Amino acid sequence: MIEILADFPLFQVAIVSIVRLVDSIGETSTFPYMYHLVRYVTATSDESKITVYISYLSATGSLFHIIFNLFWGFQADYWGRKNVLLISLVGQAVSLLIVANSTSFIGLLISRVVFAVTNNTLSTIRTILGEIAHEKRHQSLAFSIVPLFYNLGFMIGPFLSSQLITIPSNTDDFGDRPFFRANVVIAALILLVCIIAFLFLQETHQQIRYRSDFGLALGNSIRSKLGFSEHTIKEDPFEIELDDGLLSEPETEPETELATDPAAKPKSKFGLNSKIVHIIISQCFLMSHILIYSHFLPVFLSAPFQPESLHFPLGLKGGLGMSYKQVGTMLSVGGLVGIIMVLFLSPVLEQKFGILRAYRLGVSVFTISYFVLPLAAFGEQDDNTFVSTVLSYFSVLLKEIGGVICFPYIFILLHRATPPESVSFLNGVAMSASGLASFVAPLIGARVLAWTNTHSVATLFWWMLALYAAFSLVHTIALK
Repeated sequence: MIEILADFPLFQVAIVSIVRLVDSIGETSTFPYMYHLVRYVTATSDESKITVYISYLSATGSLFHIIFNLFWGFQADYWGRKNVLLISLVGQAVSLLIVANSTSFIGLLISRVVFAVTNNTLSTIRTILGEIAHEKRHQSLAFSIVPLFYNLGFMIGPFLSSQLITIPSNTDDFGDRPFFRANVVIAALILLVCIIAFLFLQETHQQIRYRSDFGLALGNSIRSKLGFSEHTIKEDPFEIELDDGLLSEPETEPETELATDPAAKPKSKFGLNSKIVHIIISQCFLMSHILIYSHFLPVFLSAPFQPESLHFPLGLKGGLGMSYKQVGTMLSVGGLVGIIMVLFLSPVLEQKFGILRAYRLGVSVFTISYFVLPLAAFGEQDDNTFVSTVLSYFSVLLKEIGGVICFPYIFILLHRATPPESVSFLNGVAMSASGLASFVAPLIGARVLAWTNTHSVATLFWWMLALYAAFSLVHTIALK
């Protein structure tokens, strides 16, 4: 660990981590009450219709992500990573303020469009981390930040929002703007971090980083006034690299090897080759089934429990009838377990199995998670929900463990296979491809879930999702 931390740019990585944290908080804060939010703005109590409405929100966001991801990828090369990241944070805050004031489904759609059009946080952060952690010994630690702080945000966001809203027990009477306070508080938090990034985050683009940066100059002045000497500020390894303008030979060796390795040599001027294509396809599988689970899990947990529909194995309608506070607590516990797994499990898996085998291991757990979830309804009883609670928590925790394992490794696989001059563009391609999968997946998933609910065979939906996850595991054979 000491060797890994040697020359590691902790301060810059810390700023990126905070950005990833609030991005995750904003993204997941609506999960506990999404069922109730859609019910509030649409004035419907039909679970099948609520599911379809949620899929429209998800698909709308994914569609605009597809359209604008490549645009922001190019702008990150032209304007710089930092500017694109700041725009993403402001856009996310504005979208939450729109949600706070929405009284119609159109308002929710507009908020999703604003978020999707302006947000390129994940792709930009991946690019920044790849440029900061240019040494292979730093990459696992740097890229683990993405799932680590996503899970930390996944823990804080649902818990915080569920504490800041109050929905009456009679959910047909929500009162006036019941979701206002939660969204305003989280939007303010995002804007605060935006200011921090403006002041202290350094540009990482090799050409643009030499341009004058008023925010960074002001931030360095603030750091000096807080007692950090100029020498201390310059001791950040990445900042030394900025001043020198040159990478030492050992630091650039890994990237040079990637660029000259015949197996990784780009087959087009955009840097695409079969290896990268299969990595992107695997990421699409991963993003699509996780998105379906993440968006429809709160619906299943919140929908009324209908014991008369239960006929093992497929007979199921509705959900578990949990309150939004119970849902928020469950998601927060899942985020906490994810944090623990990032800190203790991921390094062990990489050391024992290597990146690719560890990734395959992570993909394998999703099938179990999705298969187990509907079984929780069969353990539900009016006077005893212990079995149901254990199974639902087991499903959520497995999903979190799988995500924690898979996301840093798929990012590393893509980064190591990508020529340095194409990093930002191919990250945009990967995110756009994932966005396409994320656009199609919830639309299909919502229709299938609505159909299975209507015919009281909702177990079939979750088992079909498990089968899809199993197919994504088979595809990992093509990864090299």
